[in-house]
Amino acid sequence: MKFKSKKQRFISGYYVPRNKEKFIYSNSGLNEKQSEIKLPRYRSSYELKFMRFCDFNSEISKWSSEPFPIKYFHPIKKKICNYYVDFLIIIKGIKYLIEIKPENQTKLGKSDYNNAQVLVNEAKWNAAREFCLQNDMKFLIITEKTLKI
Repeated sequence: MKFKSKKQRFISGYYVPRNKEKFIYSNSGLNEKQSEIKLPRYRSSYELKFMRFCDFNSEISKWSSEPFPIKYFHPIKKKICNYYVDFLIIIKGIKYLIEIKPENQTKLGKSDYNNAQVLVNEAKWNAAREFCLQNDMKFLIITEKTLKI
């Protein structure tokens, strides 16, 4: 399934983990009737690449996609919303919340649309950082530069 925007093409689908014992329930995944596992949904090629990384990296003992909501104040809608961070991974007992974003959505740019996106992302990420502080976790933002795409 492919979605097109004016500037970018996005892919979307469900990933079938090969190492099912490592995968933790996905809050927003597809619950197939034949399976006891909810399949994680990717919304970009970056997320798909990261899912494969989690599935096959021996350092990662457990991983989940969009594991739970984090409340944040949406600066444009002016109300409390839910933010589903992209991934939870566990490495050597340490829990990390991971957000996958294109580099251009992490910094202010030339367009009003991009700047609004960055403003909302910052609100989400501040809420995630606070959540991590309160729950002994770490928060990381990964871009295509980190993934080396």
